[in-house]
This record gives sequence, C-alpha cells and structure tokens, in this order.
Amino acid sequence: ADDWDKYRIADSATGFCDKTQYDIDSPFAHTIGEIHIDEDGSLLIASEVVPPFNNFTSAGLFTFSENNWEVFNTFTNSELNGNRAFYRIAVHPENKKIYIGTRWDGLIEFDGETFVTYNRDNSSLAPSADPNRVRVNGLVFDQENNLWMSNHTAERPIVVLKNDGTFTNNFLPISTKELRQMAIDQSGFIWIATDENGVYVYDYNGTIDDPSDDRLQWFTTQNSALPTDRVNCLEIDLDGNAWIGTQEGAVVFECQEGVFVNSCQGTRQIVEVDGISAFLLET
Repeated sequence: ADDWDKYRIADSATGFCDKTQYDIDSPFAHTIGEIHIDEDGSLLIASEVVPPFNNFTSAGLFTFSENNWEVFNTFTNSELNGNRAFYRIAVHPENKKIYIGTRWDGLIEFDGETFVTYNRDNSSLAPSADPNRVRVNGLVFDQENNLWMSNHTAERPIVVLKNDGTFTNNFLPISTKELRQMAIDQSGFIWIATDENGVYVYDYNGTIDDPSDDRLQWFTTQNSALPTDRVNCLEIDLDGNAWIGTQEGAVVFECQEGVFVNSCQGTRQIVEVDGISAFLLET
C-alpha cells in the first residue's frame, strides 16, 4: 500500500491515475481518418487510420469545442457495443446530429447524448467482403439533407439514409464495389472514389426513390486524365470543380454540369518549382 504513492498508472481507456483518476484534456490518440470543422467552429475527429492500413482502433470520436476536448468510444459509452474503427464524419446541416462511418459495424448516429448504430440488422447496410464487418467508407449530405454513404464491398454499395429516417440502396449497379470517399458538387452529382477503379459520378436526378432516370459516369485511365486508377481522396473546390487525389498526383475536373459529356476528361495541373515544370504531386 505504501508503494502506491510512488506510481502513476496510464491505461488505454480513461487517462491516468495514482489514488485519483486524472482526465487528460486532449485527443485520445494521434491517429486520424477524417477531420470535420462545423459551422460553429467545433472540431470533430474520426480516429481510424486511412486504408490500406486497418488498425481497427478503439480510440473513437474526438470533439473540440469551447477549448475543451471530449472523447467518445466503446470504453466511455457502453451503448456503442464494442463498435470501433471510426473512419468518416458528416454532420446533418439542420439538426446537427453527428454521423460516423465505421470500418467495423456500420453507421453511428450521435445527437450529443445518445448513440444509435445502423448496421445489417436495422438498415440497408450490408456486410463487406469480410462477412463479419459492415464498412462505411464514405459519407456526404446532399441538398435535401439525405446522407449518402459508400458501403464498401457490399453487394449494393451505395446506400442512402433519407432525411425522413428511412434507408434505401436501390441505385444503378456499379461494376466495382470497392467504394470509398464521397463528395457532392454544385450540380448535386455524387463523386465517389474507389480502391483501384478510378472515380464514379452518380446523378440521382433529384429523385432518390426512382433510379430509372439516374445517370452514371465512370472515369479511369482509359477515358480521362487520371494517371492511375488508384484514388486516395477527392474534394470539390469553391468553384464546383472536382479535385481527384490519385497515387500519382492530382487531376481536376472543371466540367461542372458537363461531367456526363465525353469531352470531360479532366486535366493534370502543372506547377513550376526552381524553374522545373512538373505535374502537381506527381510522385
């Protein structure tokens, strides 16, 4: 008992302690899958590392607001039922509910007090190529506050949680099911990164429940400026242009509504450093 005063004990869940537990006002880990900054300036961090690494970390969700860090994970909140690998984040534009895509067991909804998990048991989400996992690798809200998600390697990999609380996965079939990050442009088109199959663009034509009028475009090295079909990330800039981060540099599609026209192929950006011109982030 006398030796207890000589020790400080850190654990993997709650901070560190001697005779008293001390909470550390900091993130729980250094790993980051995605960062989201909300309109009120609050910071949200999903802690699963970016593939191809799969650590399935249990560090959870970190939030930073009013100069205070909070951590939410399976150790701090039992209702998460062991869910981990928090990878993607999206915030509902109106009610501000936080949605987290996991690489473990589906989608998590957090209203600031209560967590709800959506997986194969209560939604249109389905298991991945690993039947024990329901992986959500992309999240984005459209203009009608419907949440689009990529259900990685599921049989029907595009899933939507509609603003009315119901789910659907009734969309045009896609030749690859290895879907990852999503972004939405000013025309309402959904851009979807893939593991090694380039980029898809999906136009649901404003009618989620009627796929008969939907359109699908597929960009690869065969029909665009993409130098490789391995896509790491994508983002839409303030002008509505789609920037595609590939394994061999960046490509920008400045097509706007013409993305479904054959002449839309994207361009590689050339930069000059020390008098030498090269493609942006070429290697």
